[in-house]
Amino acid sequence: MNIVHVMNYYQPNMGYQENNLPFYQNKLGHNITIITSDRYLPFKDYDKYFLPILGNRIIGEGTKFEDDVKIVRLPILFENIKSQKILFIKREFVKLIEKLSPDIIHIHNEQNLNLIYIRKLIRKNKVKVFVDCHSDYQNSRISKYKNNFLFVALKKFYNIYFSKYIVNYMPINEASREHLIKLYGINENIIKINRLGTSFKQNINIEDTFNFRTKYDIDEDDIIIIASGKFNLLNRSDLLLKGLNTILEKYNNVKVMLIGIVYSEINNFISKKFMLIPFQKYEALQIFYKNCDIAVFSTATTTIMDAMKYSKPIIIYDELNTNYYLDSNKNGIGYTTIEQLKFAIESLVTNSNLRYNMGNSSRKFIEEHLTWEKIAEETIIIYQEA
Repeated sequence: MNIVHVMNYYQPNMGYQENNLPFYQNKLGHNITIITSDRYLPFKDYDKYFLPILGNRIIGEGTKFEDDVKIVRLPILFENIKSQKILFIKREFVKLIEKLSPDIIHIHNEQNLNLIYIRKLIRKNKVKVFVDCHSDYQNSRISKYKNNFLFVALKKFYNIYFSKYIVNYMPINEASREHLIKLYGINENIIKINRLGTSFKQNINIEDTFNFRTKYDIDEDDIIIIASGKFNLLNRSDLLLKGLNTILEKYNNVKVMLIGIVYSEINNFISKKFMLIPFQKYEALQIFYKNCDIAVFSTATTTIMDAMKYSKPIIIYDELNTNYYLDSNKNGIGYTTIEQLKFAIESLVTNSNLRYNMGNSSRKFIEEHLTWEKIAEETIIIYQEA
């Protein structure tokens, strides 16, 4: 099949769906093109945290290949940095789609502004359009407006104008599915869950792995707990750090590594005992997960699967968008309160057999359900069966 992925932003060498799904569809023998903007995602504090890693945010239009996948960067008509949305110039975008003549258009994000061009694309091309959804009640800004009169009217327009042209919506989990039904009123018959995956393709340097504990001055018998991502109030980092602090005060053989961006709003929860590691590129982050003993999360993130694939037990905030990974507590322990979090951490810190068994179960769960190879195959089946 000739498949075009349309996304607002594309960052190279990251662990996102936008990087992996097109790559693995290409490996299955399909012709893949990514259409994206001439700039990277406007991450918060971009110049401070991401400029050293990615370079300038606006990189210009043009075509290049990454892992044999064609990436076409187009100029834009409009960008809303706060909501992280862009609109392509209609003439440029439609002309490119017509030239590529795809069988499938996979639009990333149900709020992608370029959906306004969908009617013209459908009429001029025999193409099926699929839209994925990563939003849910926690990360969607518009959820708080769901009872507003104007939003109710816009929701009705969204359904009337877009839904009749979209073959399937593809939420990444149960929470996103619920979000599409409750917030937009999407007919559940055209919703197919299409989960995120993880990759085993990274080759971690043996020397890095061997010297990891020496590099960070961690004893052989110490237990390493890792938390990564953006540490802020939205992600419940205050709850997470409170729980970790109590463990550090009680157990001298526990080392906690916080990897990522620590925002000032949670500085009061940062203990001197924490090992603060700056934001890491995706492949570098793999070294940390391979060498830790326990991985802790306060929100849904793809790095949950990175920990699991390296046979690590997980501790995660237990809600609709994360519960799937626990698999009835075979792969880890869920929590929603500080007491539950402390219990979960202490249970794994003090029981090596529990860590081992849950870690092995985590790895098996990934291999059976959540490799990008499997996800890519399942996505193709959704396209074909529609």
